[in-house]
Amino acid sequence: MLSSLMVIKPMYAQIYILDTAEQLNVRRANNNKLDPVVIDNLQMMLLDSYPYISHCCHAYKLIKEKPADE
Repeated sequence: MLSSLMVIKPMYAQIYILDTAEQLNVRRANNNKLDPVVIDNLQMMLLDSYPYISHCCHAYKLIKEKPADE
């Protein structure tokens, strides 16, 4: 069921549940008219200052560990 939901393009806070490389790719795709270096720098600032990043990382870990059929 989760795989069918992943067809939807992640936006906003949903992006934080992805791994950092995938986050960067999604941000670049969602903002393709912006300079990729600026997006990289903004992402690093967000990861350094977002107070709930540990919760997002934990959610990502749980999603990755959960079997696909659950």
